[in-house]
Amino acid sequence: MIFQPLFFFITPLKIAKNELIQVILSIIQNSKDAILSQSLKHGAIVLYFDIIRGTDKVYLTIQDNAGGISKEHFTRIFEPYFTTHSTMHGKGLGLFIAKMIVEKQLYGTITVENTMEGASFRIEFPTKNNSGDSNILMI
Repeated sequence: MIFQPLFFFITPLKIAKNELIQVILSIIQNSKDAILSQSLKHGAIVLYFDIIRGTDKVYLTIQDNAGGISKEHFTRIFEPYFTTHSTMHGKGLGLFIAKMIVEKQLYGTITVENTMEGASFRIEFPTKNNSGDSNILMI
């Protein structure tokens, strides 16, 4: 995995840190499973944050090089109990729960698209909570 620095926020943030970590780990787990199922020699998962000046938004992108999500699965990946694995491997709740956390606790959105190399998840959330307060995000 390649990690870019997470600590250089110009704008202080107030978010649910543990919940964000759960979302990140869920997406990484899915990417890892896709990489292993493809038997890639040089699998990669890349995470990066963007803050665009003049906006009150933070963008977290998580990308892999596992070939992307098939068309028949693409519209269902955030559905509860949807899995492409056996039930021994998981219940199909990880991405559903991640979506609920992003929307209900981080007050953001999560989207996914296929790139030339794999899947790209993009999480967008505000730099301030609903009360307008802000604090430093510490991961």
